[in-house]
Amino acid sequence: MVRTSRVALAVLASVALLAPVAVGWGMSRTYTRMEAQPTNEGQEIASPRTWTAFIAEGVIDNERKQFHAEGTLYRDSNGSERWDQGKPDVTYISIKNIPQSLWYEGKRQPDGTWQWQSRPMELPETGWLPPRISENRAGMQADTMTFEGLELRKQISASGRQAWLSPDLNFFTVRVDDDPVTGTRQRYFDIRREEPNAELFAPPATADVETRSDPGGIVRSGRRQ
Repeated sequence: MVRTSRVALAVLASVALLAPVAVGWGMSRTYTRMEAQPTNEGQEIASPRTWTAFIAEGVIDNERKQFHAEGTLYRDSNGSERWDQGKPDVTYISIKNIPQSLWYEGKRQPDGTWQWQSRPMELPETGWLPPRISENRAGMQADTMTFEGLELRKQISASGRQAWLSPDLNFFTVRVDDDPVTGTRQRYFDIRREEPNAELFAPPATADVETRSDPGGIVRSGRRQ
């Protein structure tokens, strides 16, 4: 079984800022987390205090690796997320089920059958909560743009990664225009603010799921896999 190194996740109140990236065990959405920091009254960027449910189409490109992927992202109002990769035929599924604290991965085999596995996630003791971000957060810019009725805020990381975040979607990264480190560009579109079917956040009832004990999906800051 091939395992790859992933950026670990800080478990403080935070938001997913990177997209789904690959197909294979131990590879999927990886997350860079922005830790919560004290904010002064009036400096915090207005955003929901609960997770905003939505469905969106996504495209990820990396010319360096000659990688292109299209898919659909689902987020539940409890913070769970699912990524279906492949159009028109889905070939890979990643599910981060927050109530169960489990990360499910499904990969379609050449014969059309699916292989599934689950791994435990390491969530904060305080719960998986939406982030609260201040105007003076490092990297946050004054630049804004409107996309599909959403106001997006620009963020430039220390490494030069240029991203556009949506406060209304709990600072979800709607676009990455340039990432000099990874070379990845991403965009989400056709964003519908609606609650996905709850059945999407677990493998099919008839699926044979391999259970693994090593954490994945969402893990403590500092852990490497």
